[in-house]
Amino acid sequence: MADREQAAQFHSAEYSSLREEILLNIQDMQRMRNAAFAVPTLVYGSALNLEAIRESTLGLAFVLWVPVVFLFVAQSMRNASSKQIKRIAAYLKEIEQCFASPELQGWEHRHATLKGNAPSAFRLVENIVGGALLLAMILIALYFTLPLLTQYGVDVVGIL
Repeated sequence: MADREQAAQFHSAEYSSLREEILLNIQDMQRMRNAAFAVPTLVYGSALNLEAIRESTLGLAFVLWVPVVFLFVAQSMRNASSKQIKRIAAYLKEIEQCFASPELQGWEHRHATLKGNAPSAFRLVENIVGGALLLAMILIALYFTLPLLTQYGVDVVGIL
């Protein structure tokens, strides 16, 4: 009986710790989402106001690719956090199955019955807007970069 109580205390502490980790991951994902919209705006706004960059096609091309790379990295980090949350949630669900009675199942079980596996409408819209934004930034960067590459003798048609 004492072993069962110790296991329950251990898993209770572990459960609390993992739930806290999920909350921190969610906060990180929200900050990354905010930065993913703010950084390109700041970079493009600054670039358009700096005369030295506007006059330098190489500088402009470089500045145009910075937000693209940032958005790609931000989305990769967000996806990694999302996968980590799912792994933790699956483990928490196992803990709930071991210690909770069927009528007292915790959030991970309840969440699965309420939501299923479908993404939320907000997440879907966010992905569509983010994807469209990234595509637009890539096209803009290509529009200004390809002529620059041909100016320096790179065979763009051969690459494409």
